[in-house]
Amino acid sequence: MKFCEIIEKVICRGDFVSNKMIYENHGEFPVYSATTTGPVGFYKNYNYITKSNSFIISLNGNAGFVSLVKEASKVFIGSDCGVIEIKQNFLKKYNKEIIAIWLQDFCIKNRHVNGTQPKFAIDRNYNKQINENILNIINNIDLSAENIDDQIYKRIGNLNLARDFTSKKILLKDMIDKYKERGKRLVKGRELYYERGNVKAISSTTTGPMGYYNTSNYNLEENDFVYSIDGANAGYISLYLPQPVFITDHAGVITIKKEYVQKYGKLAISLFLQDYFVKQASKGTQPTFLLKNNLNLELNLGKLEVLSQYINDSFLSIK
Repeated sequence: MKFCEIIEKVICRGDFVSNKMIYENHGEFPVYSATTTGPVGFYKNYNYITKSNSFIISLNGNAGFVSLVKEASKVFIGSDCGVIEIKQNFLKKYNKEIIAIWLQDFCIKNRHVNGTQPKFAIDRNYNKQINENILNIINNIDLSAENIDDQIYKRIGNLNLARDFTSKKILLKDMIDKYKERGKRLVKGRELYYERGNVKAISSTTTGPMGYYNTSNYNLEENDFVYSIDGANAGYISLYLPQPVFITDHAGVITIKKEYVQKYGKLAISLFLQDYFVKQASKGTQPTFLLKNNLNLELNLGKLEVLSQYINDSFLSIK
């Protein structure tokens, strides 16, 4: 099934409104932009009335993130977000919260980088195939303990979905075999153009390498997990096959002990650690996650055990 086959209507991008305009024309209608925690302000005008099948999608920065708004709300959709209305028969099959979690996972995986930040274009993904198996997995997770309207998750299998777990606390450093905090800086991105090769250059992007270089500075191994250090994706984890790569100073590598990988699987571990890492990212001019500052982070393996029951490596797609 293609993505377009479940869509009833799309607003590919809303209307431009600046902070100055919102301030000078304050009103009652919430303005949605690329933020995911709520409206950026309140305006005198609205340009959309939300429906039971409406999903607001961030297009820049937090590209791919989904926000849910109460039905029949008059809102202003900004130029950094769009709206997807899902067909009612699909909505009845899974319900809105399940689709929101799946849709966000789909959008994040299919976003692209244009300039300095991730972007998601709804129209360029119309013909992408969707995986209903993932929807069925999420559908089997008990969501009753969560306020879904307040928190739509970065990845399927978010750990807060699992409330009934046995507490098994360990420190992050006890899971780690070794780690490389940062790679080497590429002074100019054009180096990848002038010195192009076949070695993946891995930075803070999560959709794949930032380019290909003619030299490597690290050999990825079977139990390695690449994480983003700074930018919009700080704390995000990407999975790659064992291979020589070039790691930039915006990414690091963490090697998890073999017994944990064998027991829980790479995909479950990546989602588990990413949940903790994103929450630990510092909030300055841009989010930053430094592994060396979090080695004594206390982890609950009970969450990982629950997660591994729903997510296994048969769903794994690595680069």
